[in-house]
Amino acid sequence: MDNSNKLNSDVLKKSLLKLGDILGLSLSDLAVIIGADQTIFSDGIKLGNKEADNALILLNCYKNVYQLVGGDADWLKHWFSTYNNQTSGVPLEQIQTHEGLMKISGCLELFIEK
Repeated sequence: MDNSNKLNSDVLKKSLLKLGDILGLSLSDLAVIIGADQTIFSDGIKLGNKEADNALILLNCYKNVYQLVGGDADWLKHWFSTYNNQTSGVPLEQIQTHEGLMKISGCLELFIEK
């Protein structure tokens, strides 16, 4: 891994860990969401694979919710942790599967476009 990929991998890992702290997700939770083993956080996230792609989708979901709620941390947590009529479920539960993560991502893209 060259230095720029290492740097980007580190930034991705730090961003995921910060998101986990904000939403109260453990390393194990984050690993499940991105489709990886928990060791990915010590070994590093290889850019260009499905785990990195899922991590970027998750971070984009967070960014979109952040934008929708005007950066309010309490509303952000509320959005992720309560039933949502538009997604037909609780987003934190839905993102535990790849299909759910993609559904939340798609819904958020539609919300942002409006």
